[in-house]
Amino acid sequence: MNHEKEKKRKREKEKKTFSMRMVLNVVGLFAFIGMTVGAYTQAYYLDEHLELLRFAYMTALEWKEFFCLCPGRPSSISF
Repeated sequence: MNHEKEKKRKREKEKKTFSMRMVLNVVGLFAFIGMTVGAYTQAYYLDEHLELLRFAYMTALEWKEFFCLCPGRPSSISF
């Protein structure tokens, strides 16, 4: 009889809604998802920034070529 009471008490103890392990797993999952999303977002915006720099640089070179090849313009324009 006493053994059954101990088992019952043990089962009642195990009926906790949230265990510490589960809470830590959920926190870790959200941290991992947040870091992954943050890394992808950072890479995307860095790529956009580099694309804009590349575009501006290419545009400057194209304008330089245009001015240098245009007749009647000084070809000593340097960028």
